Amino acid sequence: MTYRATTLTGEPLLTGSLVMNLDDSLVTGTWSITWAAGADTSVEVGPQVGSGTLVGRRSGNSLVLDLNPGWADNNALLVGELTVSGVAGRWQWNTITGPRTEGRFTAMP
Repeated sequence: MTYRATTLTGEPLLTGSLVMNLDDSLVTGTWSITWAAGADTSVEVGPQVGSGTLVGRRSGNSLVLDLNPGWADNNALLVGELTVSGVAGRWQWNTITGPRTEGRFTAMP
């Protein structure tokens, strides 16, 4: 799936790909994400630039993905809804003090 992330105001930030394997309620997979062309790279997006594995849970059409499984205090989370055209929702960078920054994302085939 093609991943695109923006600020809350819609400015492009990140682009890349997500590969997700859905097994009932468990989601596993991989990701590879870079800065979008012309993006403001000073925006704090947490550890969602690079590549890695992902894990998550699905409940009905709701989906929560952790791009940094096993990390306790520095996580990029994707919280979205599955639709016929892909996944859409919000990304959030969480630290030990809670949510730090967030924006919107889509993941489309």
